[in-house]
Amino acid sequence: MQLTAAWKDLHDWTTNQGVKNSTAASLLAFAGGNPLISVGMKQAEIPVLEEIVGYVLERAPDHLRRFIDAAEQDPDDKEKALLALNRGWVLMEEICETMRDKISPALNSHETVFSIAANWKQTQIADLPPSPRPLPLPEMAFACRLADRDLFLEGCNDILIMLDKFVDLVREIEPNSIPENYRVPRPDEEALAGGTRYFYSSLSRQVPLEGFEPQLLVGDNAVIAGYSMRQVDAMLAGEAPDILPSWIQADSPVAVISYANFAGMIEAVRPWAVYGIGLSGIDLDAPVADEEGPGPTPNDLLQIWDTLTELGQSYATATVQPNGTLITRWQWTNAN
Repeated sequence: MQLTAAWKDLHDWTTNQGVKNSTAASLLAFAGGNPLISVGMKQAEIPVLEEIVGYVLERAPDHLRRFIDAAEQDPDDKEKALLALNRGWVLMEEICETMRDKISPALNSHETVFSIAANWKQTQIADLPPSPRPLPLPEMAFACRLADRDLFLEGCNDILIMLDKFVDLVREIEPNSIPENYRVPRPDEEALAGGTRYFYSSLSRQVPLEGFEPQLLVGDNAVIAGYSMRQVDAMLAGEAPDILPSWIQADSPVAVISYANFAGMIEAVRPWAVYGIGLSGIDLDAPVADEEGPGPTPNDLLQIWDTLTELGQSYATATVQPNGTLITRWQWTNAN
């Protein structure tokens, strides 16, 4: 039985909760080609959030001082705790100011896309026996649209400097806790066409997988964070997937757009099932259990598994109406 577009016209009217419209193509511009799951959204500014943060920064130190005064009985420990609070809180306020005055303005379009894919494939996984077929590995990354690259990098550098001041503060309070010349490690850099990759090679070496590289990639128009070289490069290249639902166009105004490829997830798991069966030494055409009469073989079970690709795909959008309400629409189809 073939079904398509089930519940295509389902609507849900709710109050807008912090998003605003952008174009669909813009939200998916850095989704990275062929995702299994992708969610793009444009966040609205929330003035009350800045007020809350300001209130916490102003009032929290008084409450923490009262707690230290009541909890610490040793005068020396109390003095150290108050010094850490007084000096450390100033640094915390500086970091928040940097986020507000540099990082946030550099990302002022407030567009974010999160993607999960499985197009990174390996035949050798750590110390496991090699696989005769490539095994898909999960890839997760997110991208934020970037408005001012220089301002963003300046803000990141300022935060690293403030973290060094935290290290100095800890060393001052406990002189033997941190080596004298230690500072927060700076990432390695690699220039690319259209951006710069920032990463820690020592961290990458901890996972023996070709193409594994936790990184922050700062391009001309986007900041991308991920660990799969293949996925991050595809997102930087602007490989937007063709996953727009049928009711919108590339220039349609939407606040949120999401996609889930359930069939693709099922297909990504299958090579691992075959690999696991092979490691166990079971014949794919032999019955899985010793019993009288014919029994299912691993290939029979795999054919049953393949039918789950009928779970298909789903699409959803949320659009802010002129009166401020949020209308969401969801569609499922088993067409692959």
